Amino acid sequence: MDSDFSAKEPSLGYFYQIRYGLYLLLNTKQIEGAKLLIESLDDIEIETNININLFQTKYHVKKDINLTDRSSDFWKTIRVWSEQIKNKQINIAETFFSLITTQNISDDSILLDLKNKNDIDNILNRLKEIAEETTNQTNKKGYEAFKDLDSKEQRTLLKNIKIVDASLDFNAIDTLIKNELRFSALPNQIETLLERLEGWFFRNCILHLQNQKDYISFEEIQKQILYITDSFKYDNLPVDFPTKIIPTKEEFQTITTMKFYKQLDHIDLSPRLRENAISNYYRAFNQRSKWLKDDLLNPQEEIDYDRKLVDNWEQKFDLLLDETDELTDEQKKVAGNDFYKKYQIHQIPNISIRDRFQEDYLILGSFQMLADKLKVGWHPEFKNLMEEKEF
Repeated sequence: MDSDFSAKEPSLGYFYQIRYGLYLLLNTKQIEGAKLLIESLDDIEIETNININLFQTKYHVKKDINLTDRSSDFWKTIRVWSEQIKNKQINIAETFFSLITTQNISDDSILLDLKNKNDIDNILNRLKEIAEETTNQTNKKGYEAFKDLDSKEQRTLLKNIKIVDASLDFNAIDTLIKNELRFSALPNQIETLLERLEGWFFRNCILHLQNQKDYISFEEIQKQILYITDSFKYDNLPVDFPTKIIPTKEEFQTITTMKFYKQLDHIDLSPRLRENAISNYYRAFNQRSKWLKDDLLNPQEEIDYDRKLVDNWEQKFDLLLDETDELTDEQKKVAGNDFYKKYQIHQIPNISIRDRFQEDYLILGSFQMLADKLKVGWHPEFKNLMEEKEF
């Protein structure tokens, strides 16, 4: 069990850091010019027009280990901050330091006094004594970095440190983030808003960590919240699958047994166009399922939408039947191929599930879903061909 904890802890620590960063940025809504940086000067950095706030986050799965005078978490943090001060990377007078840990401070630890700011002189003297110890190799670099500061710098650092022990777990952070979002959406939409906002935030954190983005600002996150909540309105829906989906080999094997795919066999559709058909099927199927799960789409709307699609298809398919009555089997196959391309590429029907949702993948993929139910087809004799295939 212990080894399982130790394996998971670093990964959970990164997710904790990012989620806590989202909470901190949302919490700066009344501070002008707030920007978030990750793994820059610290785990999390919040810059404003007036100061810098540095946050070290320490997430531990096991809660029975306390933060003590000689905890490596504390002294590693002190080392990071002391070196930044010594190297003039930060202006100590305009910087606030926060150690966020899920551990509890021991009752007999001087860190409890530091947390409560009881007596800075006594705290400083005690930490200096600890820093003179030579037996703890783990903390050695932290001790040396702290001792490299002059007394004024040490005192200012301690005055500007905030320790938050027994910090929030993942669920508690979730609750706080939802609380920050409560005026942005209806109560039954908060969970859906958070899910989409976190996805956007995580993607932007990755771009930031890859040096493709300098920071994430509160203004950006505010605009994203407005964008997401706008998609919840009566005439719109959120876009959750904006890019092409490529199935795995296992998924593809399943797809080849599906009726919508077999219909494509009967019109000799090219591999590239089949790939698009599969992607559109997946995107539409997943999108509609997600809307229903998130209670953003009424099931009756889905039924009505399919009815409109089928009605549009029937009128054009009847024309195809008239034009192919006297053709040979091979000619009908070619006509079905042309009909498919016209319907799925050249003249996509302008049928929206809601007025402001204009994504083609929903239209195209929904037709594939209907083709899988044999409600629509592309070959003039698709029903007979599919029945023969089934038989």
